[in-house]
Amino acid sequence: MSVQDRIIWQPIHLHQPHHDFDILLDRKFAREMFEAKLIPRMQMRMNELGTEMLDRLRYHGASPYIFWGDTALITQINLDAGRGTWIEMESTYGQIPNWSERKPLKYTTHNMDSSSDTLGLLSLFDMWVYYSSELK
Repeated sequence: MSVQDRIIWQPIHLHQPHHDFDILLDRKFAREMFEAKLIPRMQMRMNELGTEMLDRLRYHGASPYIFWGDTALITQINLDAGRGTWIEMESTYGQIPNWSERKPLKYTTHNMDSSSDTLGLLSLFDMWVYYSSELK
């Protein structure tokens, strides 16, 4: 099944006054990404694509994507590490998510200051999902 055949992710709480928001990620998709083992070169390439996008959006800094070990699952996306602006998987505390639960995984933002920050993180999240079939 391709990502176009189902809803993989959905942003929520975009109305908040401080630009913070959450993303709900389909748990089945997350498990597929967790089970997809990546060689370091693939993770590096994904980070290169993310860095190119950040440059276009006028953000500069560290590699945006943090993967769960050698898998294709993203645990955190950094927009501006110097300001501490990111989105991360919520409530896992370094533990593998419980795949038998039905509810989506939740990602939560930190230190969002502008609508540009929101656009940047949404764009990076969307890019990861867009390229997910290449990562599996």
